[in-house]
Amino acid sequence: MAVDYQPWFNRFIGDVLPLDATRVERIDGAWRHLLQVIAGDSAFRGLRPQIVAQGSYAAGTAIRPLGKQDEFDVDLVIKLTLRKSLTSTDVLDWLRGRLALDRTLKSRLVPHPRCVRVSYAGDFHLDIVPARRVSTPLQIGRTTTNLIRLKVPDRVGGWRFSNPEAFVGWCKRQDVRTGGDFSRMVMMLKRWRDNRSPEKARVRSIVFTTLIGRAVPSWSDGTYSRRSDARVLVATLQRLNQQLRAITAVPIVRNPSLRSENLARTWTRSDFVQFRTQINEAWRLAAYIHKARENPAAWRALFGKTFPLAP
Repeated sequence: MAVDYQPWFNRFIGDVLPLDATRVERIDGAWRHLLQVIAGDSAFRGLRPQIVAQGSYAAGTAIRPLGKQDEFDVDLVIKLTLRKSLTSTDVLDWLRGRLALDRTLKSRLVPHPRCVRVSYAGDFHLDIVPARRVSTPLQIGRTTTNLIRLKVPDRVGGWRFSNPEAFVGWCKRQDVRTGGDFSRMVMMLKRWRDNRSPEKARVRSIVFTTLIGRAVPSWSDGTYSRRSDARVLVATLQRLNQQLRAITAVPIVRNPSLRSENLARTWTRSDFVQFRTQINEAWRLAAYIHKARENPAAWRALFGKTFPLAP
């Protein structure tokens, strides 16, 4: 008798993968404390500080870490109006110094080259990225206006353009396009990635999320998708495999919110080739399990021991 896998996937995505409520409360508490520290520091007042979330926490695709002691990273951007003469190294050192004036944060500061990291050991860490506002003239017909863009630290002490809020917006649009299947696929496939590869060899989350967004089939009904997760998973992996299988060099993965940025610029060829092979294997395995429709525990071959044995 064929088994309907959906109850198992509902529990996997609804209960197993999301961050637990107590951790979310602790993250929100740490964020509130950071806001209070910056609001109370007169050194920030002329810089018009604004803190926004970026990455999976902002997009709603965050998953709890695989290991009990693994830290979850919360990516934050602090927008600042800064002098052009300042290097990103200058700003990072200054920001780290200001936060170190707070007793709670001082003991939690951890060195990092491109952000200020506040670690809550064994639980989560806040990665705070300073973003410099840049005014760019924009011609619209006969009118010239100023477009405010953001630059964030690069790897050599300089600055590069970034558009974190627009990327979150792109993720939201993919959910609309797919009837919510995009977020479900991102969460599941990140668990597959974490279960499959050691941390240093894993494809970056922003790269993987972008590739998944290009591969999840659209849902045309305009409401929440009524497709089974197993079916959408197989289709998404099949499309990913088709897109990657003929590529031999590291592909250029354009940031959908900033076309000038290649998100895969630090991806090594060996790691890409390994990822391409793993996607092919994952598609074949998922297709086989989906077609067999027998024991739901078979999905543990793809997702590991966190896939539930009971719905």
